[in-house]
Amino acid sequence: DSAKIWETCTPLGIIQAACPSGYKIGSETTRDILKVTSYVIWGLAGLYLLLIACLHSRVMLAIRLNEVAAEFLAQTPTVLIVPAAQSLLAIIWVLVWALSASFLLSQVPDSYTPTTAYESYAIAYGTSDTAGKCTDSWPTNLVYKALPNDCDQTGAQAKCWKCTPPRYNLDWRFWVSLFCFLWNNNFLIAFGQTVVAGTVAYWFFTPNDQKGKNKPLATLRASNWNVWRYHTGSLAFGSFIIALVQFIRALLYYWQKQAEQQKNKCMVILLKITQCCLACFERFLK
Repeated sequence: DSAKIWETCTPLGIIQAACPSGYKIGSETTRDILKVTSYVIWGLAGLYLLLIACLHSRVMLAIRLNEVAAEFLAQTPTVLIVPAAQSLLAIIWVLVWALSASFLLSQVPDSYTPTTAYESYAIAYGTSDTAGKCTDSWPTNLVYKALPNDCDQTGAQAKCWKCTPPRYNLDWRFWVSLFCFLWNNNFLIAFGQTVVAGTVAYWFFTPNDQKGKNKPLATLRASNWNVWRYHTGSLAFGSFIIALVQFIRALLYYWQKQAEQQKNKCMVILLKITQCCLACFERFLK
């Protein structure tokens, strides 16, 4: 073509350079976008360095706190028994509760599942905007088509679509069990935190020339006794409040699933917002 002065060619058998036209990225627009993006990233990095410089005193305080914590662990290594014991008790408790909850969840009453047969799959299972007769609640029932001999022949059209029970169900017994689970979990966490805090307090107020010379196990034992003797009620009450908030969040999630099955989008959004607010409130309580 005499009108074409030059073009990039890739003949067979010849290894071309990485950038035959001078650029790894051929589009000029893409190159400009990447250039601007790199400027923005460098600017953010500069702001981050400036922020670190402004918070230098806080960073140094955090470093000193970590140094003191490391010194405490070196002089009181027995405090590591607390998280280990917590983990062991938590594993045992979760396994026992899971066994109990599995038994409660597996009990689906006969009245939960409709026994009526329906004309079509859409009526039984529902559509994208209409709840089905079998799926209008959560946990959701299953839908199947019966054999012709098992269909309901009353009426102009045979009714062959029926409901089967779900694999699990949530009744009042499960909710009581769940609240006990949450309360025990929070109490166990709070108890361990308070024992560690008490051990740190014993160590902190010990004169510097005597730190590390006392028996570490005696300090841990004294802190454990103080928690049992003077703070059990406070820990139980505090963990009860947090467990109550967590329990309400679980109820809201249950109602959200019910609203989803009912195809109530407005209620789903409202419940999600409420759960988000409660999650923030829970973190505030903790």
